[in-house]
Amino acid sequence: MANILMFHHFHDKNKHYKGQGSFNKKMFEKVIKKIGIKNIANSIHDIKKKNKFFFTFDDGLASQHDIALPILNKYKIKGIFFIHTNREYSRIEIFRYFRHKYFKTINQFYDFFYKTLNEEKIFISKKNFKEIEILKIKQSKLYKYHTQEDLKFRIIRDNFLSHKQYEKILFKMMKIKKFNYKKSNVNFFMTDKNIKNIFENNHYIGIHSHSHSTDISSKSYYNQLKDYSKNKKILEKLINSKIFLASYPCGKYNSNSLKVMRKLNINYAFIDTINKKKFHKYKIPRINSASLI
Repeated sequence: MANILMFHHFHDKNKHYKGQGSFNKKMFEKVIKKIGIKNIANSIHDIKKKNKFFFTFDDGLASQHDIALPILNKYKIKGIFFIHTNREYSRIEIFRYFRHKYFKTINQFYDFFYKTLNEEKIFISKKNFKEIEILKIKQSKLYKYHTQEDLKFRIIRDNFLSHKQYEKILFKMMKIKKFNYKKSNVNFFMTDKNIKNIFENNHYIGIHSHSHSTDISSKSYYNQLKDYSKNKKILEKLINSKIFLASYPCGKYNSNSLKVMRKLNINYAFIDTINKKKFHKYKIPRINSASLI
């Protein structure tokens, strides 16, 4: 199986801010040169070739178009861009920007998050804390680039809070810090024109759900199908071409997710961890770029 690299954020000195795990132009080119152009695949048909590398990009972020795309084009590398389509109402990047701008360290953000969690009277029981510790041990083997505090936060967010509870806590934190995201005037996501430009430059476009819900795998088969179908329909109309690649938001999937991929005639779907098990076309492992920094 090929080596699939997964990228999210990029930064520069002007438009795109530097955050946890982000790459600048120089860092990205360094990765390309280290791998070697001859080892980078330019066709999805090379997915099973062990010595080949693919570059994938999740979330449809504007920084990917502005910083990564010109470099891919420069070296004639065919990227795979997984894009969710609820860009106008997606809050995950707003929360990330808030975290970056209002806290000196990530641990300060976590401390404030847990304090707000308690104020909202959302308590984590002793039994749940034991579960968290067990999950931390399991996930630390999969997400080696995350700290223990990163894992704890992600586990609580994804396993013990509903999507609505998580957003309520973050909005309260922003209110306390007097951050009005509606006036932030930061464009996090690609425009339709950007997406068309990527496709016209001979790169792959893949689905990534419409909602980008962090708990999408907890949804029923019908609701997942509805979510991914809407994403696929919007993107296919935009680029005027069929889409056959996918990745799961936050790497979250279950048996229903696999059925949805089959129903939508997806050829390959990608997860966000390294999986050493037998090749499965709907569970293709990826290497998080954060581990390369």
